[in-house]
Amino acid sequence: MSRTPCQAIARFCAAAALAGAALVLGACNDNGVKAPAQLTLTVANPATILRNDAIRVLVGRSDLNVQTALDPQNFVVTNLCNGLRIDGSVRVSGDTLIFTPTQVLPYLIRIGVRVQNLLATSGVGLAAPFTFSLLTEAPPVSDISWGVLNSPTDDALVGISFVSRTTGYMTSSGGGVYATGNTGITWEARFKTSTLSLFTQVRAFGDTVFTAGVFSNGTGTSRHILKSVDAAHNFTTPVTLGGRPFSLDGTRASNGHIRIATMTFGSVADAYVYDAATGALIIGSGLSANSEYVPTQIDISKDAASTILTYRSDGGGSTPVSGQLYVSRDSGRTYAAFNFGRTVFQIAGGGFVDNNTALALGDSSQVFRVNLAAGTYVLLGAAQGIPQGESDPVTGRRLITYTFRRSVFTTGGQIGWIVGTVRRSVQGQADQVSGIILISRDGGLTWKRQAINGAADNGLAFPSVIDLTVLAADFSALSGSSGLNAARQADTQTVSQACSLTQP
Repeated sequence: MSRTPCQAIARFCAAAALAGAALVLGACNDNGVKAPAQLTLTVANPATILRNDAIRVLVGRSDLNVQTALDPQNFVVTNLCNGLRIDGSVRVSGDTLIFTPTQVLPYLIRIGVRVQNLLATSGVGLAAPFTFSLLTEAPPVSDISWGVLNSPTDDALVGISFVSRTTGYMTSSGGGVYATGNTGITWEARFKTSTLSLFTQVRAFGDTVFTAGVFSNGTGTSRHILKSVDAAHNFTTPVTLGGRPFSLDGTRASNGHIRIATMTFGSVADAYVYDAATGALIIGSGLSANSEYVPTQIDISKDAASTILTYRSDGGGSTPVSGQLYVSRDSGRTYAAFNFGRTVFQIAGGGFVDNNTALALGDSSQVFRVNLAAGTYVLLGAAQGIPQGESDPVTGRRLITYTFRRSVFTTGGQIGWIVGTVRRSVQGQADQVSGIILISRDGGLTWKRQAINGAADNGLAFPSVIDLTVLAADFSALSGSSGLNAARQADTQTVSQACSLTQP
């Protein structure tokens, strides 16, 4: 059977509509008579848009019926991640429809757009609703490879140590020791006594567990290194360091010996290296005698041949706000001040990259990569991936400050992490404090920021990080304020995908 040209066009138009093609040919009425051209719409945005971008649809003609264009039911925008409609307003500019969301859109959401019932002043309309989808941009930090673990308490978790991918230990500021045998799915309260409080870090080697705490007998207090040989069920006190506060930071297993680097501070600081096998206690000499400097962290190299001790001054007395680094190259027996050749900000901590390289970390985005053998250093900055603080350009008031406190690297010294705190100053409000995680894959030369999956603000709003343990490139865990407990259980830099972030 022969068909008129218009009937053939009608069949083609129907097939094109079913295939989702734009109608660029003339339409026909029921009598097979060619009708005026249909409205043809085109998306004017790229496939991925910025969170504050408007959505633009090109109509291709200027005789649009404005009433139909401004009807909110004719331009429907939906967040396809949660199924909710996105509020906004529509306006007409020449031959373009422009939808402006009421609020800035979330990162990485899929947006569904449906435009329908539009008419030109001549009565020409759309043959079918015009639909398309867009994706909003990824957040600045899209590596969300850390995942939250269960936490046994809301107290600050000051120490964490895993001896395998399943077995780990934590200490809390309230004086509790906790253990897990299933990678933090559940934690058991393993040890607690009313006479012991103020635990510091925990370090474990099989069933042998070390921590440190303060004993109170009602008339006074004493500080001890604590040792358990039964997986933290019971502890003995092999070392007493007197009545001054102290911290247990660096602990290494080297040549069959477990060596613990610890420090005390009062009118002056002392540094010790304790050999758990022999009971020998090395007391370091040559440290700063300036009581206005407070030690912040001690660490011992992987071969136990070198030790670093970091200091800060709050600017009291005659000493300006500044930091110091002391280095020992003889297993903690003698120390010497590292010469930066400049005044540095407070140094809040550090850690060894390998046996000859260490990081000194501090306030105001300060990260020094120090070559201990050569006595040289490099100050890392924004070009190396270290986030920089922000200040009000008018008043100079500090708005964002990054303070780094701890760094731990794998045995090979290539993959490692820096953790610490971000402080945001908001006028008329208390400062907002959160944590920060940076990863390096080249021995600490360059860094990238990481997030915790499920945390607010696209994975960045988690509490301050206090301690960090690293088993290998594909397993590390951290602990921090307000019961923070998280782990990274694969060496894949998980990148956020569409709809993978928590939706508002």
